[in-house]
Amino acid sequence: MLYTRPASPTPQSALLHARFAAFYGGYQDAALATTTDAADVPLNETPLWFELPNAVAMELDAWRFFGAQHARWSEAGDRQAGVDLWLERSGNGGGFSESPELYGPDAATLTLAAQAAGPCGVHAEGDHLVWQVAA
Repeated sequence: MLYTRPASPTPQSALLHARFAAFYGGYQDAALATTTDAADVPLNETPLWFELPNAVAMELDAWRFFGAQHARWSEAGDRQAGVDLWLERSGNGGGFSESPELYGPDAATLTLAAQAAGPCGVHAEGDHLVWQVAA
């Protein structure tokens, strides 16, 4: 993760940092597990890596959603919310709308927010991964 915690974090900023780390871990893991390379191997089973501009773009994209929506789920659900955001945006099925037991009445709001963020994807290009957001 590229975002680093401040040298002297407040308890609130330390908690927010930990919550985003879990959220982003779920988001990135879901991206790599549900996307395959040309040989149909899931990207999480390849030695490919993100070049820095792509890594920054993917993390900032996740941060925008997390910053606006994280109050809609419990701290215990941060990692799953990251997974569900990826599933909603990438069209892999599942996501917030499929988990109303986790998000309650906010499931529909989270689904709409994910859709408003637009579709996204990851693909292999040479020896590295490329993050893309549909225009």
